[in-house]
Amino acid sequence: MTIRQAIQQISGFGYILNSLNILSPAGRKELFSLPFLTNRNDIETAMDETETAFNIVNTTENERLLSVLFSRLTQLRDISGTVRLLSTKNTLTDIELFEIKHFALLAESVRELAGQLKISFAAIPVLEKIIDILDPEKKRIPHFYVYDRYSPALAALRTQLSRMSGQECDEQETEPVRLQAQLLEDKIRKDLVQQLFPHAPALSKALHKIARLDVVFAKALQVKESGLCRPSVDDQRTAYTALFHPEIRNLLRGQHKDFQPVDITVPMQPTVITGANMSGKSVLLKSVALAQTMMQ
Repeated sequence: MTIRQAIQQISGFGYILNSLNILSPAGRKELFSLPFLTNRNDIETAMDETETAFNIVNTTENERLLSVLFSRLTQLRDISGTVRLLSTKNTLTDIELFEIKHFALLAESVRELAGQLKISFAAIPVLEKIIDILDPEKKRIPHFYVYDRYSPALAALRTQLSRMSGQECDEQETEPVRLQAQLLEDKIRKDLVQQLFPHAPALSKALHKIARLDVVFAKALQVKESGLCRPSVDDQRTAYTALFHPEIRNLLRGQHKDFQPVDITVPMQPTVITGANMSGKSVLLKSVALAQTMMQ
């Protein structure tokens, strides 16, 4: 089952996903690309990550760093299309080169914050070499154009164009110089792609890691705000204590009513739930299915 299929089939799962405070388009894309986990070790690893993030957001001393981290995550753009172009050595535009530079600067900032917050699962690759390639002036600001530093010849042509503009030279005189400058800029862009090409896998990995960070912290905040807990994986039975359906509970609270939590144990064998009409059997089954889906 995929995430999108589960939204259609599992009551309340869409509500759970929509209530996640995902901060970036890349994070939302990562969320919907997550597989349903069926391996116990994979499930435990995912829950370990959420528990680590939960402990971090629950620590008062981390509030300032978390505020900065969440601000950085709101700036995260999905540059996977640009990375694919780089992976095939397509010549990139200035906008695409800017996207890579902006992301690399952002990734380095997030990596530093993750280290300070001791986020053990955030193994973000170092992208300093990419920044050095796209920032020859070492200013470390999110801005890009084909800098004069890349070529003394280009700098000379631009100076000549500026002087000719000041002298109000006609277009026949300036056009050949402008064309030379454009051709040289195109060559520099191709050279930059050649230099950046080996770093495409690192860019892709960093994008995935930071998008996943967005998702994991959104889950941790949901755990905190909704009073959820970490389940234990059991191969023999399914058991819940104080089980509730988040969407229905919130609807009832809006009517100044309460949801009655339920304790239930479901063995591996077929199980029959009995009760009077309108006593909550369907809601209970929906709650069991939703809890299982959320764990996976």
